[in-house]
Amino acid sequence: MREPEFTDAERAETLEELSDLMVVVQEMGRRLAYETHGDAYTPVQELNDLLHRARGKLAEIRALAEGTWSRLRARDTGLPGAASGRRG
Repeated sequence: MREPEFTDAERAETLEELSDLMVVVQEMGRRLAYETHGDAYTPVQELNDLLHRARGKLAEIRALAEGTWSRLRARDTGLPGAASGRRG
């Protein structure tokens, strides 16, 4: 079975939407931590740590994807440095 093909624009839009969603989820986690006391506080803090790491990983994926897309565009347009990913 063949995987669906996505354009760079579709991938970028998905990453942008996921990033926006992560901001909202992290804010909700912060609010939950502020409102939570007692035995539940430690698991809430652990959740917020996971959310923070997930957002960092998403930023890493986004940077890699943008770099890949830039190199592919450079290669396709014949700009100097396209093979190494460097400009000029």
